[in-house]
Amino acid sequence: MRLFFTVTLVSVAVMIFYASIFPSSTDSSFVGGEMSLKEKFTENLKNRGIPPDLIVILISMLPIFELRGGIPVGLLTLDLPYWRVYLDAILGNMIPVLPVLIFTGVISRFLSKNKKMENLISWWFSKTKKKSHSVEKYKSLGLMLFVAIPLPVTGAWTGAFAAYLAGLDVRKSFLAILFGVAAAGIIVTVVTLLLSRIGWIGAVILSLVVLSAMGSSFYSLIIKNENRTRPSRRNN
Repeated sequence: MRLFFTVTLVSVAVMIFYASIFPSSTDSSFVGGEMSLKEKFTENLKNRGIPPDLIVILISMLPIFELRGGIPVGLLTLDLPYWRVYLDAILGNMIPVLPVLIFTGVISRFLSKNKKMENLISWWFSKTKKKSHSVEKYKSLGLMLFVAIPLPVTGAWTGAFAAYLAGLDVRKSFLAILFGVAAAGIIVTVVTLLLSRIGWIGAVILSLVVLSAMGSSFYSLIIKNENRTRPSRRNN
């Protein structure tokens, strides 16, 4: 039950976050430093003749944006169909995942030969562990849930690092992150479309219904997984 309430609170946080970065009007301009950076990056790519779909993919690849940045750009700035934006964003967000899962150990060991880099890597790993307790506790299901919540402190990049630190299987981690990214894409797409058409109040109300349903589904999956893995008690 505590996990269910946690999911609900995080869902509210998602709504507040997205409501805060969207203007009250329905134009495609954004507010905030991150959005300004995103707009400049998008405009630069457009001026270079990069196709719109590739722009969404490239933005979604970046750890500072991921699909929570690529989808709003695709829908509001580039005016692409929602299904194309959704697929482009998932593809872009997943491209770095496998390299991170496979090569993080090798790269971190190589960079750790330098004392300053070793301190930086230790700080980053420690920070990631603190943000990803659900991954260590619930393994693949926890990883999927962690990635599915589209907030700045979560996402495919952090999820991949968390999976490596938790020692999870690469194939299972990749699939869990894929499902989490797909769920996050649905949330961001729905919230973006709602915010651009009916305003943030209506978007919060309708999106909470979607998020509550998704949260309940994740909660049920985790409970089933716990019951399946819990050692059976034998009657003496």
